[in-house]
Amino acid sequence: MDDRRACEMMRVSKVMRFEFLFQIKSRFYLLGLLIALLFLWSEFSPYIQHYPVDDNNDIRQLYEKGIHPELLHIDVSPEETLSSVLQHIDNLPEGILSQENYDAAKELSAAIKAQNLSLEQANTLVNQQYPSLAPQWEVYVEEKGQRLGSIEEVQPAFRAYYEQRTFSSEFAALWVDRLQIIMSFLSIPAFLMLFFKDRRFNALEWLHAKAFTGQQYVIGKYLGTVAAWCLPAVLISAAVNIWFGVRFTAQSFTYHLADLLLGLFVCVVPTFMISGAIIILLGFIFQNEIAALPVFILYLIFNITSGVFAGNGNTTVMNYMLRLDESISYNWLAFLPHQGLVVGASILFVLLAGQLWPRQGLKGKGRLTL
Repeated sequence: MDDRRACEMMRVSKVMRFEFLFQIKSRFYLLGLLIALLFLWSEFSPYIQHYPVDDNNDIRQLYEKGIHPELLHIDVSPEETLSSVLQHIDNLPEGILSQENYDAAKELSAAIKAQNLSLEQANTLVNQQYPSLAPQWEVYVEEKGQRLGSIEEVQPAFRAYYEQRTFSSEFAALWVDRLQIIMSFLSIPAFLMLFFKDRRFNALEWLHAKAFTGQQYVIGKYLGTVAAWCLPAVLISAAVNIWFGVRFTAQSFTYHLADLLLGLFVCVVPTFMISGAIIILLGFIFQNEIAALPVFILYLIFNITSGVFAGNGNTTVMNYMLRLDESISYNWLAFLPHQGLVVGASILFVLLAGQLWPRQGLKGKGRLTL
């Protein structure tokens, strides 16, 4: 029995190795990796280049990207706020406001300067004598009540913020969320044509004559593809993780290397596994890979958008993808029951596909028939 089990494992490993080498040499694989890298760079280059903040350029770049604006701005004094508001009003061009409010703004500015009013007194004057201008005045006061801080002002705010929560957990949630999305889409070129090429190259009769079973063949090709596409995700994530670990620990911040890697294996790998298993099984059930594509894309869109609008608390078994946009810190182990179901479903789908594979044949334009 043990020799038989070892022989079966050997056959699966041979198919897996063959498919792994085939995948990493294909043009679709290289193109998919390039797309993934460009996507990740567009999403995370501000973090990679400007975290933690070292100078005023880091502050400006993060502000332009809209990353943690609440940490980049500092409150200014009422006197400075009023001065900035009056300067803004004095420089207002005609046409930016209605003529009534434009005239009122100019008159108000002159009155505040002539009476040397404080900000509180100016607010009272606006509400009493210029009620139509009051909403716009409140906007000006809010905008001018803060300014972009200098490195000396911003660094303490960043340090206080990341003393309450670690950057590694916050970044891991964002990285894992985006990587789940890109890996789900990459599962389409990875798995959609996985068995079509066997028919394209007229290899079905030869494959049926080999000593392995349908399940061994399907499992081997599936695992080889999972390994080929997940390996770069692991390596890239590890490199980014080390980069941040070195930079943050050099400035005496707390950084846990396990946060990102644990999120990767708890969320990203299971997401890619079940995406591939669904595509393979649908391709066999519909007897046509292309017919399976729109069904999978609809289910993928459902997973992405439902997580965005419903929030993380409503994640169900139907949602194999965990959207983490609104999370700051996650206990990844809390997701293990859900992700265990995802992995279990992946294995089940692949086994079912293995049962269907021996009955596949070629008829017409790439159509599988029983």
